[in-house]
Amino acid sequence: MSRHNHKRHYSHSSLLVLAIVVSSSLSLIFFLSNDIYAQNETSNEDNLTLIMTTDMTIYSPGETVNFTMTNTGEEPLTFPNSALGLMIRNLATNESYPIYSAQVITTLNPNESSSIIWDTVASNGNLVPPGDYIASVMSGSSTTNVIFSIVKQIP
Repeated sequence: MSRHNHKRHYSHSSLLVLAIVVSSSLSLIFFLSNDIYAQNETSNEDNLTLIMTTDMTIYSPGETVNFTMTNTGEEPLTFPNSALGLMIRNLATNESYPIYSAQVITTLNPNESSSIIWDTVASNGNLVPPGDYIASVMSGSSTTNVIFSIVKQIP
């Protein structure tokens, strides 16, 4: 039995194509991972002026969710109501849960924060079902989202 030593020879153009494909794949992975991170802060990457956070990321049914919105920009931000236009939606069912508040124009000045507490109760008086939720706030061109979960406790 003879053993053959096979060597592969690649042209420079083949190696260049391979390098471009690998580089593009890594760029896409980096972009997607940054996009997932950005979902929990803001979608206005050019001018980070509005940030929303929650006090936790996982809640039990009936537990209140505390949202904090912060204006990190240099200009006041205007919102349609005293709840800063906060919208909450179940990601699986797309059901929305409005936050009822005074319908007055509300301003969040630079470096100012405002907190909104949601009791996780739907408009019919029942607790919202367990699941993943997205909360959104928008002022002009600044939009921010945060994702959180409500999970049943295992007895």
